[in-house]
Formats: sequence, structure tokens, C-alpha cells
Amino acid sequence: MSLDLEIEAHPAPLVFPLFDSSLVLGATSDSPLRYRALRVSTRKGRLEEVASTTSADKWTLPCADAETFARFLAKVAYCFAVGSFGLENFREHYVRSFVRTGQPPIVGRISSTDSDTTTNDGAHHLSVEVEDDKIIARIRLFAIHGAPTYSVMVGGV
Repeated sequence: MSLDLEIEAHPAPLVFPLFDSSLVLGATSDSPLRYRALRVSTRKGRLEEVASTTSADKWTLPCADAETFARFLAKVAYCFAVGSFGLENFREHYVRSFVRTGQPPIVGRISSTDSDTTTNDGAHHLSVEVEDDKIIARIRLFAIHGAPTYSVMVGGV
């Protein structure tokens, strides 16, 4: 079944994959990338409203596979970190090969955490900092209620 909705009535669902907090990327890791869970965020009450008016009992929402999504996050994080620190300030580039070819990075970590901020501006929030000589980028896509923050270890200084 297909349904045409006015913009104001569309639930605009967003699927946010959640990784295990201990997900370590690297050439020595032999476990496949997988999600711990998926979080769906929609405009408040609109999904329930559409479901009640259509008698729908099931929804199908697209979601990228774990490796594709992890590569996307690594690419955003790496580009933001290079833009923030400059390429010449990286001693090691942990995720560059992963971004380019999908080959396991030298070492790296991608994790997701529940965000404690409740901003509803819908903007993307990015930050980068150095922790223990490691460059860590944090990404919050569509910073709305329920959107997790992703942390990506992108390199060393």
C-alpha cells in the first residue's frame, strides 16, 4: 500500500542505528559489524495518527547495513577532523583505508551513546577533540530528541 500525505501530516521517520559501545575496528578484529539496536525517531504523534487512520499494523523503514553506515560515519568524522586540525597534524590515519576501500582500519572505534541534550533544532552537531593522543570526532545527526551521538576514533596525533 502506498500513501500520499501532506507535509504537515508526514511522520518523517529517521532510523538511527546503535553500535555496541565496545565496537573496535581494526585489521585484527574478525567479528562482523552489526548493530546493537535501531532507534526510530518521528514527529511526535504523527506515526500513530497515520497508523490509526490507515489501520496499518506494520511499517517498513530503510536502514543501511552496518558496514555502510560505519563507513559513512568514519568519512564524516575523518573529513571534519582533517578540516579542524589539518592533515599535517595527524601522526596516524586510523580510518582512511576503511573510508576509501572498506578494508579494516589500522585501529579505530565507533560507538553510539544516547544523547542527553534535548535540542530540537534538527541541525547536525559535530565536534572533535584529542583524548590520550587520539583524535575523536563526535557526530549527532539531525539533533532531535532520540538522536544518538556517534563517536569515531579517526587518528593519532
